[in-house]
Amino acid sequence: MLGALLFSLGVGTSVTATYAWYTLREFSSVNNLNLQIDAMSEDAYLKLYLDKDGEQIHKEDGYTKEDLGIKDEDGNERELTDVSGMYQEKWLNEETDMQNAIPELRTSYRTAFGVNTKDSGPANRSKTGKDFYVQNVFYLEAGMDCHIYLAEDSDISANQEQNEIVARTKGKNLDKLNQVAHTVRTSFFTDEGYVVAQPDDNDYETYYGGILDLNKDGTYDNKDNKEILYGEFDGEVPYRSEPKEFTPVEEKDITTFISNHGDGITQVDIEKANEQIKKENAKKIKDVTYINTSSHKEEYDNGTRSMAQDIILNKKATPLCSVHKGEKKRIVVSVYVEGWDRYMTDDIASACFDINISFTALFDI
Repeated sequence: MLGALLFSLGVGTSVTATYAWYTLREFSSVNNLNLQIDAMSEDAYLKLYLDKDGEQIHKEDGYTKEDLGIKDEDGNERELTDVSGMYQEKWLNEETDMQNAIPELRTSYRTAFGVNTKDSGPANRSKTGKDFYVQNVFYLEAGMDCHIYLAEDSDISANQEQNEIVARTKGKNLDKLNQVAHTVRTSFFTDEGYVVAQPDDNDYETYYGGILDLNKDGTYDNKDNKEILYGEFDGEVPYRSEPKEFTPVEEKDITTFISNHGDGITQVDIEKANEQIKKENAKKIKDVTYINTSSHKEEYDNGTRSMAQDIILNKKATPLCSVHKGEKKRIVVSVYVEGWDRYMTDDIASACFDINISFTALFDI
């Protein structure tokens, strides 16, 4: 490790009225965005430029929420809604202009607009602002050739203090509110590729498809007496020749994801379907994080931390991109909540979460 340069992009995000992905009203407001730069030497520097309407703006003391489009000209917070990373190949393929492309996210399924079982379409932001997710184009400039990783203070977590207030004032379940962090994703797109990062404690795979109860009437959606399989999948929908027995779900426990099979309705064979459904290709934050071993000397000395283990983790870490001296590296940073995540239900309505994004430059090229 020849040197590390850290800057942090801290985002505090409140999901102030988030309902299940598939309902009609859900949004979050974004707060407390700031930037800090700490340069080690004259040559070991990293500058961040915000692309604002085609103009590259550099501010040593960071950018305001107005700069980033999180607030409008009247000071109102933008409204966001949950989306999905499914159908990524629609925008990221052999024909993609990697120098100029903007990542696309898909909008949610809505019963009010008919039954669209596969691609729900791009979540195009409205003329009034960034109504679906937070996304900004930046440029990185370094004084030396380097690889860019996330720093070890990068984190996605529930805002427990705010969630305690919500639980107390709205009669919500605090444990369920604190599950909101599972749904959050941060993505990074450069001409070298696309990386989606999720919380480290997500110990499950997210499938971009499944059977749903969109209107939560107590049975999974069906058409022509067959259950509907939504999402990104290949081939024909596999159905069971005989219905599978199930324990009825009580009304209070019904979510968009968990419901009952209708009487006389042919059931989707979800186990076989999962073999065909596209899975989310997301990395844990720790998998794209580089640990600055020089900052843990005291812990190594007193035996509370293992340098050998940290070195192993660093060898496994994947850089987000590289930056070469004299160039500006374009990086598109998006923050969103993944609608197909199993925790994206009404249980996290009004929950709050925090994000901290920090980058470390490893000057090893």
